[in-house]
Amino acid sequence: SGIMSTADVEIQLDLPEGISAPYLNVPAIATVYVEAYETKVFEIPGSKIEIRNMDDKYLVTQGDISGVVRLTVRDIESVMEDVDVSSFEIYYDGSNLKPGITNEIIVKVEPEESIRNIEVNSESVRIPVRLKELINNYQDDNSNDGNSENDESTDSEPSGSESNDDTNQSENSSDEN
Repeated sequence: SGIMSTADVEIQLDLPEGISAPYLNVPAIATVYVEAYETKVFEIPGSKIEIRNMDDKYLVTQGDISGVVRLTVRDIESVMEDVDVSSFEIYYDGSNLKPGITNEIIVKVEPEESIRNIEVNSESVRIPVRLKELINNYQDDNSNDGNSENDESTDSEPSGSESNDDTNQSENSSDEN
């Protein structure tokens, strides 16, 4: 065809045998719209994506999720000019998550209606999944480890581990009195 840009093209109608178009005294003109394809790549930090459908007995801390989800979108320029990250609803389907580091996560992408050609790559995403029951038991064990009633520790670090210098110094100074 050799058409490199939008143009009006004269076309010869090839009518079936026995069919005539006497009202077409002049050749038919068709407007052919030509647009280049454009590709955009969006990298979304894995920790910024919501998890849906996860079993209530599991716990994931968003900040612990590592890696990125890469969306590659390819379409004609007129569609792509307004495409940005907000053009998609992106979330993890947590229905297959199990305790441990999950490597096979289902990423759901719901694009705006005009967007059709999307490739999703989430190979680098790692989601640490824990059982809530184990976390609760661990926290209960640490809160009843014989420390004073005024123990202000709210983190889940094992006893004897270092947290920050200020906390260690204040504990040491109170022990000396």
